[in-house]
Amino acid sequence: MGSEQERGLLSARGSKLIDEAGHRSFHDVLEDIYQPEHNPDGIVSLGLAENSLMHNELLEFINNTLQFKMSSHFLMYGDGSHGSKKLRAAVASFVNEHFNPALPVESKHVRVSLGVSNANEVMAFVLANEGDGFLLGRPYYGAFVGDFWARAKVKTVGVAFGSTDPFSLEAVAKYEEALLRSNNEGVPIKALVLCTPNNPLGRCYSREVIVELMKLCQKYQIHLVSDEIYALSVWDNPEARDAPPFTSVLSIDTAGIIDPSLVHAMWGMSKDFGANGLRIGYIIDQHNPSFRESVRQIS
Repeated sequence: MGSEQERGLLSARGSKLIDEAGHRSFHDVLEDIYQPEHNPDGIVSLGLAENSLMHNELLEFINNTLQFKMSSHFLMYGDGSHGSKKLRAAVASFVNEHFNPALPVESKHVRVSLGVSNANEVMAFVLANEGDGFLLGRPYYGAFVGDFWARAKVKTVGVAFGSTDPFSLEAVAKYEEALLRSNNEGVPIKALVLCTPNNPLGRCYSREVIVELMKLCQKYQIHLVSDEIYALSVWDNPEARDAPPFTSVLSIDTAGIIDPSLVHAMWGMSKDFGANGLRIGYIIDQHNPSFRESVRQIS
């Protein structure tokens, strides 16, 4: 990928990113994606979580319903790079309506990012030092690794469950084992990352399990980061009627469980709104002003 002379003009870390991209990266696939009229011999990717079945309905609603007029305010720096006041207020209202937070979310609790992938990177940069680790239960969405590592240089430490159900109370002990092992091996764990509803398994963590994971994070003073990008893409399953519904970490009263300044949630437009191309993600933190200020500096 590129000549040695060309790569010699890059920084060492810039050159290393090329090697880490793999033989055919996500971006290469997008350059040659299948389109029946314009690129019939292109790639049909099975690795993209895109809700293309809803595009016609979404476009009809957006084009015929939304009437948005811009003011000169939006052509300037406005309210800063962490999201306009109007957008953050809208997000807070939306989360209050759909995520059942224990305490109302206010606009000051919201930071806007370029999608949840960027929010992952911001989390890694703000919560950990180079060489530290984030715990993530296996199997996990593969892009987490690059999100945490490419710039922040935070390692993904996978948690193996063997025959244990990864969504059970018994699985909490597996997280603790992985945390202690990683710490002993010189990779200090700074956060436990949940993806709920889970990608790729499509299941939700029960309130009881989330509470126990909060207690684990409190015990070792690490952050709990909840990626909730599929929050509203959950339906009743007639074959699993006892499956736990989606529970946001924001909906749990943390009193006596965990220092609330250790709890952070993320959500975005890509999945629930079927709009991956609208690179808008949100970091929600209600109790840690220092965290929010640090995030604001790099949003």
